[in-house]
Order: sequence, then structure tokens, then C-alpha cells
Amino acid sequence: MARAAVSKTAGREFEPLLPCHFYIVKTYTDMENKSKKSIMGRIRQFIADTAAEMRRCTWPGRQQLMESTVLVVVATCILALFVAGVDEVARIVIGLVTVGHL
Repeated sequence: MARAAVSKTAGREFEPLLPCHFYIVKTYTDMENKSKKSIMGRIRQFIADTAAEMRRCTWPGRQQLMESTVLVVVATCILALFVAGVDEVARIVIGLVTVGHL
């Protein structure tokens, strides 16, 4: 009796991808290199990376900042009025249900 092929792709001219062992080795190597640095070296590297990233950021101008601030304040006021209205309606409904009058 013959055995069936183990792979589901056997006989279909399918070439499997090569395993990605080099990624795992690279990851372990990076971890080893990081663990070899002193704590102060890692802190310095973190600060340098953070400063470099902050230089790449696009900061808003004064006009855009003012427009955004006004938008946030107006949206907050509208939301506060909505929540106050819902709270008042809930107070009235609960008063009518529990006590029978306002």
C-alpha cells in the first residue's frame, strides 16, 4: 500500500517559500546589542531619537492653532449644553416616574 503525500501542495508544482530564519537571527542580535549598552547609553539614544523625530514634525502656525483652539472650545460648549439638556430631561422623567410630579 502506498502512503499519501504529507503536503497538501505535493504534485502541484508549488515551490514553498524559504523560511525567514535571518529575521529571527537579526531580532535576537538586535536584542543582544541593546542589552550590551549601559542604561545611560540607552537613555542618551532615546533622547537623541526623540529629538530627531521632533525635528521632523510639522508644527501648526499661529493662525491654525487659534482656529483649532476656538473649534475645541465651541465643540466643548455644545457638548456641555447637550449633556445638561439630557440630564434635565432625565431628571424630569425620573421625577414623574418615581414621585408622580415634578
